Amino acid sequence: MPKSLSTTDLQAAVMVAEGRTEREIYTACGKNRSWIQVLKRREDFHEAVAHSKNKLVEVIQETTEKHYSTQTDENLQKIENFRRQSEHLGNRFLNIVEKALFLYEAKIQQAQADDISLHRVASDLKSLSTLSESGRSLLAQSLGIDQLMQILKLDEDK
Repeated sequence: MPKSLSTTDLQAAVMVAEGRTEREIYTACGKNRSWIQVLKRREDFHEAVAHSKNKLVEVIQETTEKHYSTQTDENLQKIENFRRQSEHLGNRFLNIVEKALFLYEAKIQQAQADDISLHRVASDLKSLSTLSESGRSLLAQSLGIDQLMQILKLDEDK
């Protein structure tokens, strides 16, 4: 009846499970090549290697899940912050356009025909149109991000 595995034998089983070479194993354990070859023929050693592999898989899975979960939460928070900023900027742009048009209307109503430069009016309206388009684009972008986040959260819940 073979004796039970020693601490050194179990250490070798872990190293085999990690994919180390025979030379690395017997050198690290202070043994020779024939020792590891004899050990590899033992059924209880194979069971110890299988157990070590299972433990390694569990540790890798736990670590990956924790890292993925933390990273996903951080990324979702960054996306949410970006979405809020886009929505805020879009609303601010549209608010500025609205106020500018209101002030422009008041200015036109008070002005005389000679006081108004058609070139200036066209230039100002073009700038306001560009700002308005940027505001609408930012709002649309923030709504798209909002929908994306809902999809990501649904995937997380599965």
